[in-house]
Amino acid sequence: MKQPTARSTTQSTRRLIDRLLAVLAIGGTLFALFIIATVAGLVIVRGFPALSWHFFTEQVRSVGAEGGIVYQLVGTLILMVTAATLSL
Repeated sequence: MKQPTARSTTQSTRRLIDRLLAVLAIGGTLFALFIIATVAGLVIVRGFPALSWHFFTEQVRSVGAEGGIVYQLVGTLILMVTAATLSL
């Protein structure tokens, strides 16, 4: 009968630690994805009633208080077109 060597015990310990850390990493990733999905879902469900055509096309009336997001949408479009052009 062979006695376990120090090398085999070290390898089995390393495998155990490797599996444990892999499970922890996967669990942490799934937990973070769950949190992100929950927050995004709440924002969509609670914010959907506020979306309208006027919200997307009106100008801002007072800074940050009222109005739409037309200038923010145009600015985002300009940034996306510029980035796409520079990436070619």
